[in-house]
Amino acid sequence: MQMGGNGLWSCCCEVKTTLSYHYELRDRNGATLRKESLSRLIPVKQQNTTIYDRWWDTPAEQPFYSSFFTECAFKRKVTRKSLKPSVGDILIEVEAPTLHSDERLTIVGGCKALGSWVTSDGIMMHAVSATTWQAILPQEAAGSEYKFVITDTKGNFKEFESGDNRLLPYSNSTTCVVRGLRLRQRAVMWRGAGVAIPVFSLRSQNSWGVGEFSDLKLMVQWAKQTGMSVIQILPVNDTSSSFTWHDSYPYNAISSFALHPLYLGAEAAVECCKKATDSSSHSSLEALLDKYKPHASKLNALATLDYDKSIKLKVKFLKELYKLCGKQVMKSKTFMDFLVQSQDWLLPYAVYCALRDKYSTTNFHEWGELSTYDESTAYDYALRNKSKVEFYCFVQYLLDTELSQVRNYAHSVGVALKGDIPIGVSPCSVDVWCAPELYNTTMSAGAPPDAFAEEGQNWGFPTYNWERMAEDNYDWWRRRLQKMARYFDAYRIDHILGFFRIWEVPREAQSAILGHFYPSKPYSAEEILSAGLKLDIAKYCSIDHYDTNTLFVEYPEGGFTPRIEGYKTPMFKALSTTEQQAYMQLHEEFFYHRHNDFWRTCAMKRLPALMATTKMLTCGEDLGMIPACVPDVMNSEGILSLEIERMPKQMGVHFGETSTYPYFSVTATSTHDMANIRSWWEEDKELTQHYWNEVLHLDGMAEEECSAQTAHRIIERQMRSNSILAILPLQDWLATDEGLRQTNPDTERINVPANPNHYWRYRMHLSLEQLLKEKKFNTRIKELVSMRQQ
Repeated sequence: MQMGGNGLWSCCCEVKTTLSYHYELRDRNGATLRKESLSRLIPVKQQNTTIYDRWWDTPAEQPFYSSFFTECAFKRKVTRKSLKPSVGDILIEVEAPTLHSDERLTIVGGCKALGSWVTSDGIMMHAVSATTWQAILPQEAAGSEYKFVITDTKGNFKEFESGDNRLLPYSNSTTCVVRGLRLRQRAVMWRGAGVAIPVFSLRSQNSWGVGEFSDLKLMVQWAKQTGMSVIQILPVNDTSSSFTWHDSYPYNAISSFALHPLYLGAEAAVECCKKATDSSSHSSLEALLDKYKPHASKLNALATLDYDKSIKLKVKFLKELYKLCGKQVMKSKTFMDFLVQSQDWLLPYAVYCALRDKYSTTNFHEWGELSTYDESTAYDYALRNKSKVEFYCFVQYLLDTELSQVRNYAHSVGVALKGDIPIGVSPCSVDVWCAPELYNTTMSAGAPPDAFAEEGQNWGFPTYNWERMAEDNYDWWRRRLQKMARYFDAYRIDHILGFFRIWEVPREAQSAILGHFYPSKPYSAEEILSAGLKLDIAKYCSIDHYDTNTLFVEYPEGGFTPRIEGYKTPMFKALSTTEQQAYMQLHEEFFYHRHNDFWRTCAMKRLPALMATTKMLTCGEDLGMIPACVPDVMNSEGILSLEIERMPKQMGVHFGETSTYPYFSVTATSTHDMANIRSWWEEDKELTQHYWNEVLHLDGMAEEECSAQTAHRIIERQMRSNSILAILPLQDWLATDEGLRQTNPDTERINVPANPNHYWRYRMHLSLEQLLKEKKFNTRIKELVSMRQQ
């Protein structure tokens, strides 16, 4: 292309067939420096056509292109294909991803053909995709000023787009195409609300002692009834290592692709089987259900989840169901379609499960000839143990069917499901068994010290070998996200910092505090000495990973990193004042400045490639020790941040200011790792008093217990926040009603991060059916949610 005046580039070319094209920036030698991610089609086949276009940068409205909006919040019926202009026409095209489902566009301008600025006389545009609008204008509109106008579906005026008037170009061509346009920022941007609840915490009249996928339909009904847009859940991948409560930890999956059998609804499974079997089998299927219902009812009556009994009952039922109709179901077309779609992960997972059962361990190093995964050997094992392996394929098919039906139902009423993608995988998972080269198995992922864990956290997951993953363009990650996109329109990246760097702990380390960031740029001994710390590095460095009283940690690839918070150790206190100052400067530089550009580069190699894989809305859990590069990358890529009022990201303040949160963020009162509103209220009376006086602006002494009225005030602050989404735990929504909430708020705690053996067993104390009948409460919640659009 040639550059002309005003920075415009142009070229002439002959096109004989329909052509897909995009723009690239190249250097003088032809090497690509930058290219668009979007490909376009030549929109017309007329001779002598001029196309006015623009380079497609990642738009500020990128989140609105996600399926969260196009399939749920702003879903609209697209009834027109791309318009075809006749000779002499002007085809104009604009991207308008922020239009609500009950809105449309009109184009109005200064000439008679465009309504002479009378909005009711403008030219109505047509949605040709979820976000793209087109109109055909007559040739006499060329050279006119114009603007896009937002109307309701009947054409009634709502608002002009912001900014100056636009100008239609003149062209000597017989046909003109104007594209690459974007609707300018709206005066009032959309804000939505939602509820966060783990699937295992759901309770319905039909569940078997644990929440099931089918229960999500009732939660969707409640979300719709209260005006909410999204339901957020915790990971739902299979964690079945021991079939005991130790598997209740949802972030320790044995497969990053397989769903958890615990969440399969028995009635939904039977209904699915009925569709693939003849009517003569239906009475036997119903009889099987009736046989297990008394046992299920006893478990469902318990206040909390009895994981051991629930998983064992569910697996026993599923094995009988498989014997009854498994062979018939697996001959169905829908099962065969599922098999084809899942071929990259399903057989390895099913063989893995059969071997786990055989050897009574997920430690595949104890599996003899199959300790090391080999595709042909695994396939032979499947043939020799067909029934045992096929059982797990059968169960995954039923789970996929049920969760897909839930997603379709949620879409039908405009509610999105938001999933959760763990940053780690179990060291004894099918993922590591099949591709150990993708992981650093001598290391364990975790987190540095924070308010929840003074010595940091050691999660026990191997860290990722990102260099090896990059060799196939992160194929494992891309497949993982594609599987999630079958069910979810948004997802939370657990510990998004892991895409920048991870807190890595040697497996033999006594404490997570002896970890280091990976990757890092460690100090050399010479750098430490030149900084003014004149000491014997070997004496002040932890080599054996057992002594936490140390100032430095040896980096695996050479060099030294300061021990995080090494200034709290007796060894630091024994230094001279000058040496302490030198150490503090090294510590500050290393943890807050040295890696910003380095970690930014790491993240930009990974996140954009993965996000482009699906249309899900990406949300990041970015709490804790945040490098300065993280917000910049998240903003540039359209990743929503997480904002918690009592975990402010500004130094020196006790609480975040909800009115100034970034628009592209998710605000929440608490997370599954935190105490809910009511428990938090009683943890630190001094802090609560500060919140009472300085945040809620109430006089006198704070309440001893958080009343429903106070909980309402706290939630109201979230509803009035600037964040695009406010997703609150169900426990905190219930806190606004004295009659519905539990007496003891501590029973509503989901996880205690400082306890590595925590039992994840919280369940709703009232059923979803009961919740749906609480009209007065639901009306009050709907009024709170309505504040999001004020």
